[in-house]
Amino acid sequence: MSMRRLLAQLRTAIAPSRPRLPAAAAAATGLLLAAGCGPGTSPSGRTAPSADGIGPITFAVGSDYAGFFTTLIKPWNQAHPHQQVTLMLLPEAENGQLAQLTANLQAGSSTYDVIGMDVIWTAEFASAGWIIPLESSMFPLGDFLRPAVDTAMYNGHLWAVPYYSNAEVLYYRKDILAKAGKQPPKTWAQLEEEAETIAPRYGMQGYAGQLAPYEGLTVNFADALQSAGGSILSPEGTTVTVDSPQARAGLNFLVRGLRDGWIPKSSLSYEEESSWTDFESGDLLFLNNWPFI
Repeated sequence: MSMRRLLAQLRTAIAPSRPRLPAAAAAATGLLLAAGCGPGTSPSGRTAPSADGIGPITFAVGSDYAGFFTTLIKPWNQAHPHQQVTLMLLPEAENGQLAQLTANLQAGSSTYDVIGMDVIWTAEFASAGWIIPLESSMFPLGDFLRPAVDTAMYNGHLWAVPYYSNAEVLYYRKDILAKAGKQPPKTWAQLEEEAETIAPRYGMQGYAGQLAPYEGLTVNFADALQSAGGSILSPEGTTVTVDSPQARAGLNFLVRGLRDGWIPKSSLSYEEESSWTDFESGDLLFLNNWPFI
């Protein structure tokens, strides 16, 4: 029994409940499962140790996924008493996860055997020799969403296994909208109108996303920018296109909300968990967040 088999078993355990999302949503964001050490030579020229040994396995994931993976690895640990998987919890924010992983991996630490990895880290981790290529034949990649698989590829090799795809969701208080005789908004303009007029009548804040200075702010800005018809880069990724009237209109949507108060100032410190907490406690009419909540 090796880390390779663990990867395969994790994939099998997750696959039946994996949400089916549109390809565009899957391409936008997701997470990868990657081995932290293994055989062969990396693009950096380093020779990695074997991943076929037997022994305890440390699995590093973001703290917001602790409950999910605790449940998932329980049957493995029951069946493999000499190969216990221990979760090592990383910070909630992606920025913090990247910083902690990078610091350990740059130092050549053997702390991690398997890591939960964001899609945008694949090339960086692979080229540095921090992760190993995986055997594509081990996984039914044809059943996966192709854009998710593409994020795990680098220099023609598979370096990680997509374990779920993600898409942002607008959460709303349907009971409050029903009392107000309103339907859930289908446009940002409708959301702004309802957040500004309905929420105060019920002692609530209007709308919130994750606007703390981390990855969440980048995502929320990209939402607003692209919804207004703007873009950050050209389709081929070679030209910066963010300085446009459409981009400014998208940014102004967020700025106006904060200025006029229907986006609370507390949003400037919100990450995924903190914004979820305030929505769940009844403080928010609308919340932009991920399906895990």
